[in-house]
Amino acid sequence: MRFATMSVFSLLFLLVILNTPLQAKTAYVTDTIKITMRNGPSTQNKILKMLPSGTKLEVIDQASGWVKVATSDGKTGWVIEQYTMEQPPKDVVIKDLKQDIQELKKDNQEYQTTISELKEENSRFKKLATESGSNVSALNQKVALLQQELEQARKNDKRKWFLYGVGVVAGSALFGFIFGRLRRKQPSKLHF
Repeated sequence: MRFATMSVFSLLFLLVILNTPLQAKTAYVTDTIKITMRNGPSTQNKILKMLPSGTKLEVIDQASGWVKVATSDGKTGWVIEQYTMEQPPKDVVIKDLKQDIQELKKDNQEYQTTISELKEENSRFKKLATESGSNVSALNQKVALLQQELEQARKNDKRKWFLYGVGVVAGSALFGFIFGRLRRKQPSKLHF
């Protein structure tokens, strides 16, 4: 009985272990390859150079599944046509896009700095405008006060000249009255 129980537990243990999936890790097929550039359109021809994926090639000629190409360093040779494509490979595109992203981030950072500087300048101009508005308001008040003082001075000036006029008229009347009496008291030498 004990043996039967142990056998059952051992069998269950093995089933659990065998049914448990092994820890799987993810792997990808590499898209980085190297192709051979040969001196003729055949695998029997001598290998001139190994070309990594992403190498830019200029097509010169084509012949039965082979392409004659020139590299950027001026070497020419033949490669199997199926390993070439007209668009750049994803790695090159991704590298270019990452470089573009870095440049855009740099540009964005510069633009953010410029925006911050412009905001600060705008704030200073707003402050100056507010202060100028206050100064203009104060100056307008001073102008109004000076205009009132000028109007008051004009009124006072008119009163002063009026009083001078009254004084001249009164003085003339008094002078005429006094000399008129003196003249009446003196006999006139000429009679008509």
